[in-house]
Amino acid sequence: MRELRQTLAQAAAAASRPRQSYPLTGLVQCTACGHHMVGEVIGDYRTYACGSKSGAVQGRCTRHIAAQSLEAFVEEAAIRILEAIGPGGLAVAPVAVPGFAALPGDGPSDRATQLAIAVRPVDALDGVVTGPMARFAWRRLSLERKAAALSVLFRVIRIGPSSTARSVFDPTRIDAVPHPFHGAAEQR
Repeated sequence: MRELRQTLAQAAAAASRPRQSYPLTGLVQCTACGHHMVGEVIGDYRTYACGSKSGAVQGRCTRHIAAQSLEAFVEEAAIRILEAIGPGGLAVAPVAVPGFAALPGDGPSDRATQLAIAVRPVDALDGVVTGPMARFAWRRLSLERKAAALSVLFRVIRIGPSSTARSVFDPTRIDAVPHPFHGAAEQR
């Protein structure tokens, strides 16, 4: 009976916790095993943790990174991109980008480079200010709008191994890869 009460108390506590949001969902990738990293709460601490069941090391891949610090780092990179675009805005359209595809009948290591069409939703950047006022306007966006804009601005955010103590944020392990159209927009 005591175990039942304890289980019910734990379930009630979990249900009463506020739902955590992870605006980088779908963008964060573990470089150890290549799997996406997902939002996870460890104690009261929000993280992005590798979602693989088996990774580069035996057993489950345990790579993780502090969500709040990662999100702040990526938002700063997004703001720099938006400021560089200029007040004219960014045209969102289909873009041909180099990609890799397995050749039919070949093994997973046999890949051919080909052009892939990346289509981004046109409305994802509606209302997102570019140019010198981007930093101030970014703060006013809802979390959902920020998440949509980040998915348009970045192709992937790769998380490498940490080279610092566990409680120290290490920005050198983050590779935030913007979509290719940013370089063309910045050259105008």
